[in-house]
Amino acid sequence: MRLPTSVLIDDRIDGHVQPTRTSILQAIADLVKDVKDGDYLFFHYSGHSTQVDSPRFNSEEDGKDKCIVPLDGEDMKIVDNDLHAALVVPLPPGAHLVAVLDTCHYSTSPITAATASSCRGSSVGSAPVRISGIMSFAAVRARSRWPA
Repeated sequence: MRLPTSVLIDDRIDGHVQPTRTSILQAIADLVKDVKDGDYLFFHYSGHSTQVDSPRFNSEEDGKDKCIVPLDGEDMKIVDNDLHAALVVPLPPGAHLVAVLDTCHYSTSPITAATASSCRGSSVGSAPVRISGIMSFAAVRARSRWPA
């Protein structure tokens, strides 16, 4: 069985889907569509990110939302809570997600950082959704050289 794969690259070549906010969120929607118990998902983002003051009181330890910045710019950023809503919330019990965000402002596990408070100790349906976050070796090496 061939699994659906979406690759968005900012090469600006006609016919290639560019990593705009709309296309990233659509690719995520395609990824999580029809996921079943026991399915394994992989999400990778390598690119720019930023932080913004969180409008929600006490929702972030540092008071800042982490955001990925798509090709169409910071005004179209995808806030961590929106990423959680698109990538994690739709997953059924027993689904497994590995997310790799190779970017500057996700110094901890990317999806876990965005979702730890809503996933740790809670469950979706009757079984917990397992979430793994990974940083690339380059990100780990840079983090060790220039700690925040």
